[in-house]
Amino acid sequence: MVRVRRSKTDQLGEGADVAIPFGSQPEVCPVRAVEVWCEAAGVQEGVLLRSVDWHGRVGGRLDGRDVARSLKVLAARAGLGPSRRSGHSLRVGLATTALAGRSDRAIMAQGQWRSRTMVDRYVRTADAWRDNAATGLL
Repeated sequence: MVRVRRSKTDQLGEGADVAIPFGSQPEVCPVRAVEVWCEAAGVQEGVLLRSVDWHGRVGGRLDGRDVARSLKVLAARAGLGPSRRSGHSLRVGLATTALAGRSDRAIMAQGQWRSRTMVDRYVRTADAWRDNAATGLL
């Protein structure tokens, strides 16, 4: 469980506890990645996501610009067009991927969305052929 004290969807800072499940494989497991990060950075409490300077020194809290900049660097390294990546890419990916099998309620809870309308704004067409309204009409 991760305590999110304030977020874009919680401007009043009421906070929310968000369950982060273990991944199916160690190399893509968010829980294991956080454990490794905390060990390497010496994080025992407080802010989880912190900056790291060019010398490897752990600094203060990340902000939205840091996240966007990091995603753009990683996208460029992967050959994925960094200009099309932002912090919202992570939320879009969650909503789009989860739509294939998870309930609307579960998606809304994980993304901290209060309405199905907001989820719909984040979902992108993952597979235009699988859920196509025209399939089987002719």
